[in-house]
Amino acid sequence: MNLRILYHNNCFDGACSASLFTRFHRDVIATASSYAYQGVMHRPGGEFDPADFTGDENAIVDFKYSPSPRITWWFDHHQSAFLTPEDHQHFLAQQADGSHALRHFFDPHYISCTGFIAHIAKTKFAYDTTPFADLIHWANIVDGAKYESAKAAVEMAEPAMKLTMVIESTTDPTFIPHLIPLLTEFSFADILAQPFVDSLVEPLLARHHAAIDLIRDRAPSPSTSPTSPPKATASSSPTTCTPTPPTSSASASRLSARRSPSEPTPGPPSLPPTSSTSPPSASVTEAEATPVLAPPASPSTGKPMPAKPPPRSRPSSKPPTPTCPNPIRPHHEPAS
Repeated sequence: MNLRILYHNNCFDGACSASLFTRFHRDVIATASSYAYQGVMHRPGGEFDPADFTGDENAIVDFKYSPSPRITWWFDHHQSAFLTPEDHQHFLAQQADGSHALRHFFDPHYISCTGFIAHIAKTKFAYDTTPFADLIHWANIVDGAKYESAKAAVEMAEPAMKLTMVIESTTDPTFIPHLIPLLTEFSFADILAQPFVDSLVEPLLARHHAAIDLIRDRAPSPSTSPTSPPKATASSSPTTCTPTPPTSSASASRLSARRSPSEPTPGPPSLPPTSSTSPPSASVTEAEATPVLAPPASPSTGKPMPAKPPPRSRPSSKPPTPTCPNPIRPHHEPAS
């Protein structure tokens, strides 16, 4: 009897799952005379090709569910295991009636499918998975991204990490099926020494290290990293402006008109009392202190002469004074 195993292609956990299931089936079930492997990938529509199920028995590991009656074994741990609600109901119905209770297994709480298969083999079939502890350990690390540090993930110094790089990058459809039986027979270091694996590792590592060096060279060093410009404060401005307070009575009148009625109008210092009856605390406003002069009268008519227009200012040869974006107003001048 031929058992055909479909696994998640170009995936370290997928290859390890296929290898562990093969050992479990061969040692415990022992109904197959040969094993064949085929990698499967997610594709639009997500439907399996019925031509994939060509074995006397067919198994799916680390991949989504299929309601096909030709599927004898199924193991998965992905949240997206069921393509449709109908597929999920089909799985639950076969679990309830017992027809596939010991053949189809699903649990999304497991980090890797390899670890999930090991748990089922041990708890349901009393299979000792101790010899595969390293395989299970690294399947959990790689599939769950449980690396001890970012440096360990990037440098890929461990044999399992190097093998992961080869599995994920290969485009040879015969490479992973050739590799799967070895994963439960030899250590990762021994597998890397195999000529068909070693010939792929060195070129991939060289390319990987070149990419790391390129990123490191382009990254700014801490000593040359740009610093943030100082923030502008109220006490500093690009241009120093010295505002001049108004000195004329007309300017003071305009300022008084711009104040609210409730705001007191500043004026000159208080004048001394003009008589003994004046209250000592009385003050004189700027309007009262500034005398109002009548315009001079014409000698011929005796009527007031019209005021002369102010003289025109000549253009200055000096460059214009830069505009102050945030002038500092005098303490007695309100904002307009």
